[in-house]
Amino acid sequence: MNVEAWGRLSEVCQEYLHKGSLVYLEGRLKTDRYEHEGETKFFTKIVMQMMQMLDRKAEEEPVATIEEEPTEYEA
Repeated sequence: MNVEAWGRLSEVCQEYLHKGSLVYLEGRLKTDRYEHEGETKFFTKIVMQMMQMLDRKAEEEPVATIEEEPTEYEA
């Protein structure tokens, strides 16, 4: 599933997440469309509104939760 993040949430994702990171996320579903070779294609993605990093380091740091305002990035 494709995931889209905006604002501070996107900055945290870029800085701390990598391939294989365990996360819990909440958001809204958004369907977009595009044209490819004359055919209309549709795809659905999650627009992230809340993320919780589930990976823990050896020293068992607390789990971090980041939330965005749900209406801040409405299309």
